Amino acid sequence: MNTQNTLKKHLIKIIHTLRKDANLSDDESYRWVLNKRYGKASSKDLSIDELRDFAITLGYDEKFLKKQNTKKTRYFKKENTKSGRATKKQLNMIQAIWSKNAKNPTQWALREFINNIVKKRPLHLWYLSIEDANKVILGLKNLENNSTH
Repeated sequence: MNTQNTLKKHLIKIIHTLRKDANLSDDESYRWVLNKRYGKASSKDLSIDELRDFAITLGYDEKFLKKQNTKKTRYFKKENTKSGRATKKQLNMIQAIWSKNAKNPTQWALREFINNIVKKRPLHLWYLSIEDANKVILGLKNLENNSTH
C-alpha cells in the first residue's frame, strides 16, 4: 500500500470519527454536506486535499494536517463564492467580532444570534449566504459599538 492510500484511509477514519461530534452522525446529513461542499457522495471519492479540508472543517486540529509551505488560515479554509455562500473573509470576521464582544462566546450562542438576525440557524457558518453574512456582520458591529459605549 502506498503512502497516498495510507494517508487517504487515515483521513477518512478521522472524518468518520469527527462527524459524530459535528452532529453529522446520520448518513443523510453527512452525505448532504459532502454533496453541497464537494459535489461528491462519499468521502472515498474526495482527494487528499479535500479530505484535509473536510477534517479541518469538522474540527480536526489544522497543525496535524499542515502541509509544507502552506499559508495558515484562521477559521475556515475554502472560499465558496460560486455557490453564493459567505466568503472566508466574512466568516473570519464574524468569528473574530463574536469571540471579542459576546458575553457568551460559545458557538451555540452565535447560532442563536444569527437566528435573531436572519431568522435561520445554520448548522455551520459556511452555510450562510453572502447577504445573510453581511447582515450578521452589521449586527455584530452594532453589538460591538453598543458594548464600547
